[in-house]
Amino acid sequence: MKKHWKISAAAALAAVICWCIWYSQPITVFDLKPELEPAVIDIYIQRFGDSSEKNESLIFDVNAATPEGRVLLEQLEVIRIRRSPLNPLRKVLPSTFTGRQTQDGQYNYVIHVFGASGGWIALQIFIDEWAYDLSEQPQYLPCQVSGGKSIAQTLGDELWQMAQQAKSIS
Repeated sequence: MKKHWKISAAAALAAVICWCIWYSQPITVFDLKPELEPAVIDIYIQRFGDSSEKNESLIFDVNAATPEGRVLLEQLEVIRIRRSPLNPLRKVLPSTFTGRQTQDGQYNYVIHVFGASGGWIALQIFIDEWAYDLSEQPQYLPCQVSGGKSIAQTLGDELWQMAQQAKSIS
């Protein structure tokens, strides 16, 4: 009986390890919701100042069918995220977000991709931390991106320029 318990425990542990390896493999945010047909990309950018009164926010939309939208979708498709094996627990537990101290010149980017027939996915880059969200989950969940800081800087600079162009047109 004791041997049977050890074999069962070892098999369960092996199954958990295999699942963790599978779950944390690199994927795109679009792999999280493969049925999503992007229609609109909504972008929110917050640039932090040295005080909350000096924070600057920009919001703009890009039609996914336009050349700019297609380029942005291609850039998002290249980004590979790694989900934490703890995320399924985070989905059911209350959020423990405590905030972070920000400095002048740092950014928060939120990119929502809304589907033509409903649903959405979101990718957030808060300073140097990445997170994703889906329409069916209650909160943003952390993820890692290899080379995330440089990717965030490049993508962020481009989004900021797009926001400035959208601001000047309207």
